[in-house]
Amino acid sequence: MHARSRTARADDTRRDYEHLEPLLEQLAARADDPGAQRRLREEIIRCALPLADNIALHFSNRGERSDDLLQVARVGLIHAIDRFDIARKSRFLPYAILTMMGEVRHHFRDRTWPLHVPRSVQDTVMQIRPVIAELSQRLGRAPTPREVANSCGIDYALVVDALAATNACHTLSVVNSTQGDDSTMTLADTLGDVDPGYDVIDGCLTVKALTEQLPDRERQVLRLRFVDSMTQTQIATQIGISQMQVSRILRRTIDQLRELTPTD
Repeated sequence: MHARSRTARADDTRRDYEHLEPLLEQLAARADDPGAQRRLREEIIRCALPLADNIALHFSNRGERSDDLLQVARVGLIHAIDRFDIARKSRFLPYAILTMMGEVRHHFRDRTWPLHVPRSVQDTVMQIRPVIAELSQRLGRAPTPREVANSCGIDYALVVDALAATNACHTLSVVNSTQGDDSTMTLADTLGDVDPGYDVIDGCLTVKALTEQLPDRERQVLRLRFVDSMTQTQIATQIGISQMQVSRILRRTIDQLRELTPTD
């Protein structure tokens, strides 16, 4: 029953906004007429505002002013409209939702990091954000950590570190926040399953799916090292093993993540 209702909501959402792509095609085709472009852009923004408002509402009552969240989500909508490339043949709705969700989450991240995250990891997160957005549109799906690393020209392990830290912060602050009777509701429940397999909307490209496949001890060591910023010696003391064992676990875990990460 619940699955059927979510599917119905997804269909309703698509129908509500399916007319935007023809408008975006017209927008791209009127590059020679700034006045017509401006009017089309304003119409697209007006038609899509309820979607931005819905996303802002989803993040309300979490320590930020509702009008601030509304403004941030609407900025994300404008970014999505201005950056969307109709020639890539990707769908606008998932791209817009991902962009708006990302904008709101960036707002939370920029104002506070709920865990102690090393400055170097924060810098990596800032570096990969625009790359993730660009790759998401170009590929028509969320990029893998390896694709992000290759595009940025940085080490794969650094990307994994950044995504692991981001995922932990989301878990504590935004994604898994509970609000009264809505404690089990996700954005997918609110907006519907926007696109088959588009589960990155609630994860915004994290390594959660990968780390969940690891044994408990490997997950624990990974969290202590890359989220809690503990040294290998501190980790060894906390869980009762040698520093050498911690080193081996970390090396093996990174190798496992590399194996689990799709390469195509």
